[in-house]
Amino acid sequence: MKLNKKLKALVILPVFGAMMLQGCTDGSGGPVFATPTNQIPVITSTTAATHDMFAAVWYFRADALDANTFGISADAIFVSGESAGAVMSAIAATLDPDDTIVSTALADYHAANGGVYGDIGDFTDVSTEVNGALAFTGAILDLDWVDENSKPLYAAHEEFDPILPCGTAAEGAHFSGLVVSGACTLVPAYEAAGALAEFYFVAAVVDHVGYSDEQEAEIIHGAAVFFLENVIWAQ
Repeated sequence: MKLNKKLKALVILPVFGAMMLQGCTDGSGGPVFATPTNQIPVITSTTAATHDMFAAVWYFRADALDANTFGISADAIFVSGESAGAVMSAIAATLDPDDTIVSTALADYHAANGGVYGDIGDFTDVSTEVNGALAFTGAILDLDWVDENSKPLYAAHEEFDPILPCGTAAEGAHFSGLVVSGACTLVPAYEAAGALAEFYFVAAVVDHVGYSDEQEAEIIHGAAVFFLENVIWAQ
């Protein structure tokens, strides 16, 4: 597909770990940014917020395929976030309805609330799937969710993060004992499955989303190049 330079990519940002802010800004000539609203405790609340994010994907894609109020490409909708927002983004990239849900709490929540993508009523003719995800220190519950159909992922992580581990270990935010897998094991799982991923690794750092301004700029630039080459220009 030839790139339509008149259309913009859309980045949906569940940015913050503990609190979601609401808003939508159309940057002239650049991506459109949108932020759903929700609070983030552990499994069910994170899933509820992820459903909000999928609903935002559906809304903007449906609009792009019709009036296209925001001037975006329906095939260039990405999600990004840090901490809990990165968890949501990583889930959006990996979890699909064919995956096995081991967690009883997650399976029960899905059963009562519309499944993986949430309840969008009768509006199932428009896909809620993302085209890629940028995760600033995220994690997922189950590496078995990763397969050849997982969406392109650009992941950044500090090596010794005490809140969301870079490897597979218990999360440290709520002391719940919940075992999650960060980028140090998530990206290799992508590679093993033949899915597209790139890793920005911050070695020997004990911090949670403590990236310097220079590192953040490098991550954003690296992700932009990654998605341009592997998603937008590949269409």
